[in-house]
Amino acid sequence: QALEALNGVGTKGPANAVPLAQACLVYFFHSGPLEVLGNASHAFLLGRLAKLMDKYKQKASLAFRLGILQCSRLLIQKLGSVEEEEAEGLLKLILPQLSHDSELVLQEAALASSSLLFAYPKISERAINTHLERLNAATAAGGKDKAAGGALGHGFALAAALSVVSKLELGIPERLLRGSFRFCELACSAPDASGPSATRAAYAVLASLLSVEDAVDMPPRDLLKFFDPLTGDKAALHARWKKLKGRGLLDELESHGSALRALESLARRLVADEKQNAEVLQFLSQLLAQYLSALVEAPIAGKAGEELALTIQQLQLSLVRAFAVLPVASSAPKAKQQFLK
Repeated sequence: QALEALNGVGTKGPANAVPLAQACLVYFFHSGPLEVLGNASHAFLLGRLAKLMDKYKQKASLAFRLGILQCSRLLIQKLGSVEEEEAEGLLKLILPQLSHDSELVLQEAALASSSLLFAYPKISERAINTHLERLNAATAAGGKDKAAGGALGHGFALAAALSVVSKLELGIPERLLRGSFRFCELACSAPDASGPSATRAAYAVLASLLSVEDAVDMPPRDLLKFFDPLTGDKAALHARWKKLKGRGLLDELESHGSALRALESLARRLVADEKQNAEVLQFLSQLLAQYLSALVEAPIAGKAGEELALTIQQLQLSLVRAFAVLPVASSAPKAKQQFLK
């Protein structure tokens, strides 16, 4: 009833219907009642959620999609494992959510699908293949036709899948790791041609690959090529940002944010052998300081809007998070001063 209320079913007017329904779900799934039920009840509830997802797959509100994906994920995690038929059915219902317009839905669908792969690992290889096929098609399309739709969602899902499946006994076939890395190389080497969604997807996948042991067989110095978009001269970056308008500027900054999260993942990988990677770590410190300087002095104040302001705040947070990973010894004094400001 709470989920259907999120979709406007059975509610004739109360303005607080959606918040109340959300509160009911939070209470049920996080405050005790779910713990009292056994596995049979958990499986029954998951089946009911699957039927609801199928019933409203064409006409579902944002609140409903988020609610049902979150609840499904929690139930799958609670069960720990599911049967083949159930896994297949749930995967078919979750995959279309990876093409939704809302990034929140994409993230929840990616988490739900990765939980499903953990609960039934035998479908992992096929799911990863599906994500890769969609991503390669999106890259080839360059964001210009329907093939590009869903690139970001499938990127989030592939990144989550690589992280989860790498920890399972079956592991990830090497060809899929190579295929994932090739996609990253292709999309990140030509971001303008690949399109913003495919580029952001590639950085999300790269961040995940860099966190998986032995998934990337490339010298650290060679990995720096992925961050060329962040290393431009300040004047050149400012000139480019001046020319970009509206969605184009947001796409550029969001892609840079995704690149920074991948850079953070690389930094975490390199600090494991700080002495061996000292030179590359120092380069990353300087890169972050230079980009922060370019962002702070960016000539885009006149373009400020709520979405742009939020994107810039997220960029700044990504910069700080990445810088915080770097060891003190690799941080040049000027870089420290720039971040302290």
